[in-house]
Amino acid sequence: MKRKPFTLLELSAAMAVLMIFMLFVMRFYNASQDVMNRSTSKTDQFERARVIMDLLASDLQSIYYTEGLSTVVYNQTNTGSGSGANTTSLAFPVLRPYTQGNTKTDLAFVTYHYDTDNYELKMGVADEDHIPASCSPLASGSLGTLAEGVVHFRVAPHKRDGSEITTLTEFTSANTGARRIPDYVQIELELMDGDSVEAYKNAVKVFGSDKVPDALKPSSQAVKDKCRSFFRIVEIDRGQY
Repeated sequence: MKRKPFTLLELSAAMAVLMIFMLFVMRFYNASQDVMNRSTSKTDQFERARVIMDLLASDLQSIYYTEGLSTVVYNQTNTGSGSGANTTSLAFPVLRPYTQGNTKTDLAFVTYHYDTDNYELKMGVADEDHIPASCSPLASGSLGTLAEGVVHFRVAPHKRDGSEITTLTEFTSANTGARRIPDYVQIELELMDGDSVEAYKNAVKVFGSDKVPDALKPSSQAVKDKCRSFFRIVEIDRGQY
């Protein structure tokens, strides 16, 4: 028996079903791709935060201290007080291998600096001869960029009893009761996602840092929604409080 050819109505119905099926597949693919992108972005932010915190924690736990030393061994500067304050600089001598040219030593001087204008966390290391009596941070020109897209960075020093140290005191011959190294520190870090960082950097190149479109600024709600916050507590076994 000879089969009748498909009618125009049947072909139209088949095409409609196929289009609906393809639309469903595309929406499923786009949703899966979106989930994958968000997952990749979060993983990238986590890895960036882990590297920063691991390095900072290692240095803090290796702070160099000698009983009777009359110089400051821990120098920290904040933009203000309270949980919203950023730590702009952190400098201290640390027991870590350091090599530069013919200079090889196990004692170095490290500086962390948060550049609030460019949302960058910077770091620099020098040999022990550069350890100043005041433990003042290294010059900005000697620092390298450790992380970009940092919208919040805070190191909160604490005493053994859990109270936060609001004023870091110095240990001198005239003030032997004062202490310098916190018992533990609380590290707070908030990072932009990779796409937002690249968009902001490109906008700075095109428009200049003072004319970046509001939608691309780290302060915009769209960028904030993609930021992630990280937190870690680091114990220092040579704490003096």
